[in-house]
Amino acid sequence: MRLIGLTKLNGSIMAKVKKETLEMMKKVARMEKPKMPTMDVSSTEVVMPKFELQKEPVAIPMGKGKLSLEDARKIRATTQKAINPKTDLVSGEYDKATIQHVLDASKRYNFDPYTALAVALQESKLGNIDSNLGHLKDMPTSIESKLPDAKEAKKKMDFEEYSKKYSADALVRMLMEKKDMAEKKGLKDEEHILQAYNGLGKVYPETESDYHGYEMAKIYGVDLPKEGIDMKKNPLYGKQIIDLRENVIKKNPEIMEIAKTYYNPNAPKQHSKQELVEIFKGKKRGKANK
Repeated sequence: MRLIGLTKLNGSIMAKVKKETLEMMKKVARMEKPKMPTMDVSSTEVVMPKFELQKEPVAIPMGKGKLSLEDARKIRATTQKAINPKTDLVSGEYDKATIQHVLDASKRYNFDPYTALAVALQESKLGNIDSNLGHLKDMPTSIESKLPDAKEAKKKMDFEEYSKKYSADALVRMLMEKKDMAEKKGLKDEEHILQAYNGLGKVYPETESDYHGYEMAKIYGVDLPKEGIDMKKNPLYGKQIIDLRENVIKKNPEIMEIAKTYYNPNAPKQHSKQELVEIFKGKKRGKANK
C-alpha cells in the first residue's frame, strides 16, 4: 500500500515539473532574440590590432609655492673636513616654478635633472640670487634651443619668469656642450667633466675679484694660495656639484618623486658611498689628468 501511494505521488510531481518546463520553453521562444554583429571576411586585407608601446612617463608637475630643501651634510666634500654650518649649508626655501624650469629643460635634452639642479643650486641658489640660473656669460650655439619664440614666450609670462625659463634651457645646453668638450680632451671622470663647466684652468685669489669685490682667501672651502689652484689637477667645482647632487638634491623626497618620472638615458650612474669617498679624496682619477 505504501509503495503504490509513493508511486502516485512521484507521478504527480513529475507531471507538474513537465508542465512548468513546457511553459518556460514557450516563454523563451516568444522572447526577442539578440542581434549578433556580422563580420565581413571577404576582403583579403586583414587589419591586425596595433601593439601599443608603453608611453614615456609623464613628468609630475612641481606645483606652485616654495620647496623646503634641507642640507644635513656634516663633511664638506672638497675639504673632507667638518662643514661650516653658517656658510656652507644650503638649506632654505626655493621656488618650485624655477625647479620646474630646470626639470623641463633636462627632459627636453634627455639630460640628468639631478646634476642640472645641483649646478643651478651652486650658481644661483636656484634663482634666489638672480634669474641667470647657471651664471652663464656665453650662450652655447651648437645645440639648437627648442624654446618658443622669445616674443611669444614673453606674452605668456613676466620677464623674470621668462629669464629663468630661458636660462634653465641654456644651463642644460651648456652642461652638454662642456661635457662634450671635456670628453674630446680625454677627460673621463665625472668630477673633471663637471669641472669643465666652471673651467679647467688655474684659479688665483684675484680671479673673481671683479665679481666678489675682493680677493678670495678660499675657494669651495679650500685655502687659495697666491700661486693658485689648478682645477684640472684638483677639480674642486666638480666635487662640489657631485656633493650637492648626491647629498642635498637627491635627499629631497619631493624632488626625487618628480625627477624620477623623467626619461634620462644620459644620467650618470649611481655612485656607491665608497666611490664618492674616493672621488672626494681625489683617489679616483684614472686618465682624467692626461
